[in-house]
Amino acid sequence: MGKFKLCAIIFREKKVVYREGDLVSGVMQLDVLEPVTVKGVRVYCYGEALTKWSKEFTRDWNTDQVGQEKYLAQVLTVFGKKANVDGPNHTLTVGQHKWNFAFRLPAERLPSSFEGEYGAIRWFLKVEVDKPFPSINNKWFRAFTVLSALDLNEAVYKNPMSKTVTKTVSKALGLGNAGNLILSAKTDRFGYCPGESVALTVEAKNESSKDMGKVLATLVQRVVFTANDESKSTNLGMSSMETELPLAKGTTLTLTDLMLPIPAVPPSTRKRTCHIISCTYSVQVTIQVPWGLNLQAVLPIAIGTVPRGKRVPPPRRAGQSSPPRDPVTGIQYVQCVTGITPCRKYHNNFPNFPYTPQTAFVSDYVYNPNGQASPSASAQPAAVSSSAKGATPSAPPVVSGATPSTLPPYPGPSAAPPSGDSELPPSYEDVLKMDEDNQKSATPTKTATAAKAAPKGKDCAVMMIRFSDTGLSTFRDCIQREQNNLLDNEEAYLAALAPQPITGLEKPNEEWPERVALAVLVFPDMCSGEEWLSGVSGRGDNWYSGCDAIIMPAKWTVSREEAGRLILSVTAVKTREGTTKQQILAFSKNILPSITKCR
Repeated sequence: MGKFKLCAIIFREKKVVYREGDLVSGVMQLDVLEPVTVKGVRVYCYGEALTKWSKEFTRDWNTDQVGQEKYLAQVLTVFGKKANVDGPNHTLTVGQHKWNFAFRLPAERLPSSFEGEYGAIRWFLKVEVDKPFPSINNKWFRAFTVLSALDLNEAVYKNPMSKTVTKTVSKALGLGNAGNLILSAKTDRFGYCPGESVALTVEAKNESSKDMGKVLATLVQRVVFTANDESKSTNLGMSSMETELPLAKGTTLTLTDLMLPIPAVPPSTRKRTCHIISCTYSVQVTIQVPWGLNLQAVLPIAIGTVPRGKRVPPPRRAGQSSPPRDPVTGIQYVQCVTGITPCRKYHNNFPNFPYTPQTAFVSDYVYNPNGQASPSASAQPAAVSSSAKGATPSAPPVVSGATPSTLPPYPGPSAAPPSGDSELPPSYEDVLKMDEDNQKSATPTKTATAAKAAPKGKDCAVMMIRFSDTGLSTFRDCIQREQNNLLDNEEAYLAALAPQPITGLEKPNEEWPERVALAVLVFPDMCSGEEWLSGVSGRGDNWYSGCDAIIMPAKWTVSREEAGRLILSVTAVKTREGTTKQQILAFSKNILPSITKCR
């Protein structure tokens, strides 16, 4: 059995944090002490998520609940023969061997690295020396951090969060009403980066005849692990602060510039990236109620990966040349110091080894009431006031751990940030009614109404999908599910949806079955359209199993005269069995002139 002194995985430019579409590259070094007969030396790149725990109070010998997702699995043979290939073995000679490796991460949504008590999202490299039987293979592992794109420069993360809650306080032994307790809380925005602070404005009114406890503010992380339709959750406090004096009866306590620090924690889980691990954050403001249930206002927040005023290059998609990349993004990365628990779980290919992921961090953050990130500067002290109804105001209470800063006066509760959903195209029944109205008015062509105005003269990619009209309901459900994915780029949208559109086909029954619907979608480029269609393929919807789809580069100023030029670049991305290329060309040639009518 051969011996190895060292196996080192060295990332290019000592990089340990990667984004969607990045190239994971470097050098693998293997120091051999004596000759070794091997089948091959291989480097693997994996991205996987695992949740696992044992059932409680059961006599079943198989008590593990296991959930697993795979995002990436690539292999590179750097020496010898490829896996499962016959042929002579090779000999690793004594000395130091170095091989280069490179793996491209997918450009679509990837979940951020995370380590928790009941599971982990882990991206890692594995080096394996494959030896002939009966020798045992040697394996080494090294993890790296992947951060999903949670860009705090987007408008949705700039909206403040606010909430007002009320509680009726009972007298001793619950005999009678002692008055009301009102709590209002507001954050300065929705999205934050580790190293920053949440600027809180809190107003606590004790209109009861009983003294309350202290007012607390806590940053809470909630992680939900899912496996086999069952779930486990953990709730951990990341940071907290409290007033030194309690809330006396008949008083109103107003706290401004209450700065709740955010330590180096893993980011929030981006929606639709991981379906078995969800990490979310909230700020919980609490009034302690002696001998009763506390009054609590919960304000959800997001922990992002791209700080305000910073940027990361767009991901490179398959088939595209490398976009210009800023060599210095200005984003600092540090290891998470809290919010993670070493995951000691393993299952199949998912290994058990300790790893602490990195997170984006702002080291010189100073709160700016204008809503912009500021460099380090001196700040003014926090304003804390207390007043009593019908009494002389007492000395202002001191907030433990409060960071000096300034904050505008509390304006009262505001609306929650918009959800980002947009209006869907007309329903199947609405379109049928439109068709009936069109027939009554002697309209020769049936078309659907556009859901969104097209950008005039701008390059784009047009995808046309035809499927049985019996799948219209599930197609609409699919679009509803995929709405956020479509709206990741505001240039991607569903332009038209119509059952049984009439075209200029001379023999419609040959090229266009009677019960067929048409959907027209617009994407900023062909790659994003193909990736979207590939992403919905695993849903099992009945509309997808029997559909035809084509995609072509185009402009929304398409005319009938330009149809021939665009037809030359039609790409079939999915067709039913038996569909010929001539049928696809005939379908696109005849339906293209009606796209402008569907707009």
